[in-house]
Amino acid sequence: MRDNYGFRLLYDCNLLSFIIPELCVCVGFDQRNPHHDKDVYEHILSVVEATPNDLTVRLAALFHDIAKPDTFTVDEQGIGHFYGHERESAYIAKKIMQRLQFDNKRIEDVFLLIANYLAFCEKRKTIKKLMNRVGQKNIDKLYHLMEADIKGHKPPYNFDKLHIMIERTKELVETQHPLSVKGLSINGYDLSAIGIEKGKAMGSILAVLLEKVLEDPSLNTKEKLLNIVKRNGC
Repeated sequence: MRDNYGFRLLYDCNLLSFIIPELCVCVGFDQRNPHHDKDVYEHILSVVEATPNDLTVRLAALFHDIAKPDTFTVDEQGIGHFYGHERESAYIAKKIMQRLQFDNKRIEDVFLLIANYLAFCEKRKTIKKLMNRVGQKNIDKLYHLMEADIKGHKPPYNFDKLHIMIERTKELVETQHPLSVKGLSINGYDLSAIGIEKGKAMGSILAVLLEKVLEDPSLNTKEKLLNIVKRNGC
């Protein structure tokens, strides 16, 4: 547990409560779930241990389940659940990192990784939307976090869905599918030429067009996209 020695020492010396008190609540918190064989804190440390040497990924791992104590519920069978904890954890991580004066880019990247680390999907169009949401530069970091989280669960580990996502992501990148507004065959100048004013309205139209192209890449031609705008006003 080389990478976690510092956190264990901080907790044992009662210093963690002064730096990241939100983590202290996770210590000894029984998840009461058959997929876990560790309390929340030990699970978090095991996920950190399984991440590559990347600060953004490790920060995301450190905070990815920090909201579990706040979202804990028990069903009729006595099984523990943490519905929506990834989103709540992302917001808590943002507050902690702001308090610790991390830069805004790092905070935003960590937020996106945590908010989406449970977004397992196999359909190409859903993967494209995920890549657009977290950013193409962050998608490998997200997959590293997903893999580390799986390793932090109770064995046996199942990486099948993750491996499918990774392979299909490589295919999408290699075939240069449009994954952001920048990949559209039209831009703000083209919209201005047909009378669309610059501002929020133009941004909203481009976002709608991207959504349509993520669903159907064959629409990504200047003629087809302009026809959609003229026909529907987006």
